[in-house]
Amino acid sequence: MTQKYTKNRANPPDRSLSGSFVVSSGRAKDLTGKQFGKLTVLERAPNKPGGNTKWICQCECGKRCTVTSYKLIHGIQYCCGCETKSHPKDITGQKFRMLTALYPTDRRDYKGGVIWHCRCDCGNELDVSYNNLKFGEMVSCGCRKKETSRQLVNYIDYVAGTAASRLVNREPTVRSRTGVRGVFMSRGRYVAVISIQGKSYYLGSYTDLETAKEVRKEAEHAVFDEFLDYFKEWKEKDPEWKRNNPIELHVEKDDSNRFRITVGPDLSDTGEKKQQPVRKARRNKGIQTRGEETLVWEG
Repeated sequence: MTQKYTKNRANPPDRSLSGSFVVSSGRAKDLTGKQFGKLTVLERAPNKPGGNTKWICQCECGKRCTVTSYKLIHGIQYCCGCETKSHPKDITGQKFRMLTALYPTDRRDYKGGVIWHCRCDCGNELDVSYNNLKFGEMVSCGCRKKETSRQLVNYIDYVAGTAASRLVNREPTVRSRTGVRGVFMSRGRYVAVISIQGKSYYLGSYTDLETAKEVRKEAEHAVFDEFLDYFKEWKEKDPEWKRNNPIELHVEKDDSNRFRITVGPDLSDTGEKKQQPVRKARRNKGIQTRGEETLVWEG
């Protein structure tokens, strides 16, 4: 016959060590002196109000560590970590995307993980940490990234390491919590950034959303719009000329939010310099350079 329990928050039923949590009269059960794997519980460790109950434990190797009741009872942690370090998991012959683990080395990463000697599908050999293999931080020796870059060049709007079509879209992503692309919340403040060529540039941290939004818009105008104007002119050129004259884009930014953007080649048919307007932004300062032509925008 199955015993049924009614909900009684005032007197919850005691559970054995195999239960999901050990309680007695609303308090964590005393685990002092009990052994879990290689760990022996010495005393209760201080914890924050409402936090998980923690215990100071002595491992058989001699080291002490702090472990929560949940991890002890469920067998999630049974040593201080010495067993994992002394007996690393054998992944010899296992393949992680394009990398095959050949043998472990004597080296360790900053977390104590084993460095494995691997072979890439392209034939190159390199050393990769176990954590980078397990969590997919490295999937090749670098050849995959190079091949992807070569394939992207076939797309007409992918130039100078930048997809021009993505610069046109200024709508926020579906996961945006601020409703503004390039602006996110961090520690109660609105942080503005702008990204181009796979690199993000910090634009500042602000107390209100409108200021961060305005700074982001100014940066979009200075960086994106100028590049897109140049790209439209370059795109109209003869295909043979474009193959011989690919776009080169260089973006620099100093600590005072001053951008310097250099883009080439010169699109002038005569080679003469054009008179460029001076655009002003209220907060940021920068210089826009096109070939030998320079556009200054300052505040």
